[in-house]
Amino acid sequence: MSVGPFKYWRDNLGDLVGFTGDLHIASLRQESTNICLAASPLGSRLPVSYIRLKSGTDVRAATAHIRKTVAAIDPSFPIDITFYDTIYDELYHRETTLRTLITFFGLLAVLLSLVGVFGLVVFDSEYRRKEIGLRKVFGSSTGQILILFNRSYLRIVAICFVVASPVAYYGVTKWLEHFAYRTPICWWVFAIAFVAVLAITFITVTFQNWRSANANPVDSLKNE
Repeated sequence: MSVGPFKYWRDNLGDLVGFTGDLHIASLRQESTNICLAASPLGSRLPVSYIRLKSGTDVRAATAHIRKTVAAIDPSFPIDITFYDTIYDELYHRETTLRTLITFFGLLAVLLSLVGVFGLVVFDSEYRRKEIGLRKVFGSSTGQILILFNRSYLRIVAICFVVASPVAYYGVTKWLEHFAYRTPICWWVFAIAFVAVLAITFITVTFQNWRSANANPVDSLKNE
C-alpha cells in the first residue's frame, strides 16, 4: 500500500502517513486483523474515537472536559465514554472467573488431600505401632522407619501423578484451542507440581510418624 490519500470511513478521505507494527486490541481468541488509526478532522463524524490520558490524570475531570469539548463542537453528538481497562475486563471476564474458581477449588482439594493423608497416616501409625516397636528392638533407626512409611505414600503419589498428568495436559490443551494466540504447555509446570505434592506428602507423613518412630518400643510391645 502506498502512502497518500485514501478513504478510511464512508466518504472521509485522509492521508496515509505511515505504518505501525502488529497491534492487537481485540480478544486473544481472534487473530489480529488490519486496523486503521485515524485522526478525525474537525467536524467529521467517526463511530469511535480513542483518547489517551496521561498517567496520574484526574479521570473524572478529564471525562467532564471531553464531554464539554464534544458538546461545544456538536451538541447533538451522542457520547458514551468507556475505558479500555473495562473493555479488557469484559473480554476476559470468563477467564478471570475461571481462574478464581480453579484457585479456590485447587486450594480446597489440597486442603482436603492433606486432611485425608493426615488421617490415613494417623490410622496407619497406630495400626502398625507394634511393628514399629519390633523394628526398633531389632535395630531399625528412626530414619529407616520414616523411610518405610514415606516410601509407600510417595509411591501412591507417583502413580496418581502418572494418571493425572495426561488428563490435565489434555484438558488444558483443549481449553487453549479457543485462543488464536496461546502459550506452550511446558513440562516443567508438571514437574514443579509433582515436586510440590511430593514435598507436602513427605512433610505430612514425617511429621505424624516422627513421634511413633521415636517412641520407646517397650511401650508398644508391653501389651503384646
